[in-house]
Amino acid sequence: MLFGIASTGFVPCAAAASQPAFDPKPWLEDLAQAQEALSTKYANLEWVVFEHEIDLTALFAETKARVESASDAADARASFDRLARKLGDGHVRFRWSVDHSAGAPRASCGALGFDPRMQGQPLAALMPGYSALASAPANEFPSGIVQVAGHRVGVLKIGLFSALGYPELCDAALAALNIKLTSPCNDECSDRIEKWASDRMTSDLAAQLSAIKVAAGAEVLLVDVADNGGGTEWAEAAARMVTAIRLKSERVGFVRGPHWAKHFSDTQADLRSGGILELPDCARLRADGSNEMLGIQPDVLVGLRTTDGPHRQATRAFQKLPEAIERALQATSRHAAP
Repeated sequence: MLFGIASTGFVPCAAAASQPAFDPKPWLEDLAQAQEALSTKYANLEWVVFEHEIDLTALFAETKARVESASDAADARASFDRLARKLGDGHVRFRWSVDHSAGAPRASCGALGFDPRMQGQPLAALMPGYSALASAPANEFPSGIVQVAGHRVGVLKIGLFSALGYPELCDAALAALNIKLTSPCNDECSDRIEKWASDRMTSDLAAQLSAIKVAAGAEVLLVDVADNGGGTEWAEAAARMVTAIRLKSERVGFVRGPHWAKHFSDTQADLRSGGILELPDCARLRADGSNEMLGIQPDVLVGLRTTDGPHRQATRAFQKLPEAIERALQATSRHAAP
């Protein structure tokens, strides 16, 4: 998901080697600055307080105590990172500085943030009777067919709504753009690579969907997004490709403030100076005005236990597929063109 960044610059000051003890004072000042930013610039503040029911006063007090008892900078950083995790919003994080003295990073896919561990693993592929698609055109979308209640159901796995989960797309981008692994790769270079990879991901999805429908003869499509950690606005392109229903993008509300006007000039400097707190300064609003952070109520509820393994989860979902197919066919009929 695309999100604005409210940047609050602060420099994590580790104690010098000659100092006998770690000084938490600069970190406590940073914590107070982070609390002020969260209170005034965080677009999902209402969701955190009223829906997620986080007591921010208590959370910051607990974090303060942890910082005060920290033995070194690593402990202090861990306290800040724990605070971000407690909020439960994956778009809130503390980004710590890296050493840029050697210049821009090399054009390595790992260094540019491409990591296959970001992908959610296929779940629907574990359903009884699942058969993988032969000669699939796109490896990043594992697909297959399962027979349910007389219907051929196409299964498509989307592990992440971002090209960053697929290093093979980055490798292809480097080759297509003629970027050598030994070359420095600044932000502009990184953006070119990610854009090329995202475009290829879109065309690959189109090819995979066509193969599922035409070559495999699927009547209904099941999109497996189990353990999908999110991603970018690429998700909107994917959604439009799997439905004939005309979709309307969510409204976006931005947090007003000088941090937005200064974003492009300040963010890069902040990243080089130490650490920054990244906050989404825009909220996605549904047609009924609710924040997308509230999640969704499923049309067909599958009862799962935290102790269920992936095969058990797939079996339980398989048992609910006939009901889901019936609902999908009814919805398609209602929205079919006259």
